[in-house]
Amino acid sequence: MLTIPETVGQDAVSDLLDLNDVDNLGQLFTLLQRRRLGEKLLVPWNGWIDLTGTAIIFDEKQQDQMVVCLLELRQKLDNIWRVSFQKNEALGHSLRETFSVFMNKSKKSSATWGTDNSKPGEMIAKYVDMLLRSGAKVIPTNLKSSNALKLSRTISKDAQPEEDDNEEDVVDEDQEINVQLDQVLDLFRFVQGKAVFEAFYKKDLARRLLMGRSASSDAERSMLARLKSGKFLAICIKFM
Repeated sequence: MLTIPETVGQDAVSDLLDLNDVDNLGQLFTLLQRRRLGEKLLVPWNGWIDLTGTAIIFDEKQQDQMVVCLLELRQKLDNIWRVSFQKNEALGHSLRETFSVFMNKSKKSSATWGTDNSKPGEMIAKYVDMLLRSGAKVIPTNLKSSNALKLSRTISKDAQPEEDDNEEDVVDEDQEINVQLDQVLDLFRFVQGKAVFEAFYKKDLARRLLMGRSASSDAERSMLARLKSGKFLAICIKFM
């Protein structure tokens, strides 16, 4: 049984976050909120996010998996924020702010040829290219929208497992790709210097079109529409 702590330690909260212990994090937050102290979690929450996110973007051995790891991290944290922290506004805002901080950290490394880190923009562009070339089959199972739907049912107080177990979730490929593109662009919004992404995206788009490697014309159009409407890029290409 958790008791209301006088202080909230970084190590204790970090251990719960490492374990993705949604239940105990929820109990801790609820107990703190009884005295309106829920925001005492801000410091350990921000510290863990920054430490974990920074490790991902500067992990030279796993850079090919950077975007997947960041998407998994965001999915995990969003779930904790919704379920454990009851969508607390301050904790949600700090989640976004901390993502923005670590995604734009600079560090000279061999992977960036001695220049400041520009890998997040590049790796996001490469992930989008892989997605638009290969389709939904390359999306990790735990990031697919059908899996997220099952997770939301599991954690919902109003869910009815006996009915859901007999229900098949049918999500077509274009829909699955579009959901994934939305998630990737949520990451892209945190990147301040967008020139690297733009350079790689334009090059990869031209290659896909010239060599006929797009898995879905609709997905290509959808991606361009997202970029233009979000004013992320000034792409002056007439698509098809």
